[in-house]
Amino acid sequence: MNTLLRALFAAKFHAPSDGPELAGSPIMARLCERAMAGFVAAQEAGRLPGSAERTRAAWAMPPTAEIVESVRRHLAATAAGTRWGRWSADERAEYVRLVFRPYVAAEPTVRELAGHAQEAEPGAAPDTAS
Repeated sequence: MNTLLRALFAAKFHAPSDGPELAGSPIMARLCERAMAGFVAAQEAGRLPGSAERTRAAWAMPPTAEIVESVRRHLAATAAGTRWGRWSADERAEYVRLVFRPYVAAEPTVRELAGHAQEAEPGAAPDTAS
C-alpha cells in the first residue's frame, strides 16, 4: 500500500515534463485521495504500522514547499497554453485546487498561484470576466 501511495504521489507531483496532464488530472487526484483513505483504513484495522490519526494529521497540514513548487511548475506550463487566458479567475482558482489535491492549500496560496500563472503566460490578455 505504501508503494502504491508513493508511486501515485510521485506521478502526480514529480511527473516528467512530457507528462504534465497527470498533475491536473481529476482522476489522478481521486486516485491519490482513495489510496490515502485506504492507507488510513489499513492502519485503523492494524494491517499497516503507524497511527491512522497521525497519518490523517500529516495530510491535513499545508503542502510542503516542494509540493507548492511542483504545482507552480505545472501551472506555468498550463498558462503557457492557450486555454488559461480564457478561464475566469474562479475557474483558474478551482484548477489550482485540483492540482493540489489531495492536499488542501490555503486560499491565499490558491489565489496567488492562480494570478501568478496568468501573469506568467506570454501575451496573456487581462482577465475581464470578473
